[in-house]
Amino acid sequence: MVSKQRAAELLDVGIDFISARIADGTIPAVKLGHRTVRIRLKDLETFMNQRPWRNPA
Repeated sequence: MVSKQRAAELLDVGIDFISARIADGTIPAVKLGHRTVRIRLKDLETFMNQRPWRNPA
């Protein structure tokens, strides 16, 4: 499991993008406490492989 910050680093996007995707349900996340949110690597990989989330370079 990874934090929102680490997920943003892996996708090379901002943390606001990750937060928005969690809020809209595109990336599932688990809340582990009052402020702690984690994303399963499998869910992040699925998002990366199935979504056109980034413009090609």
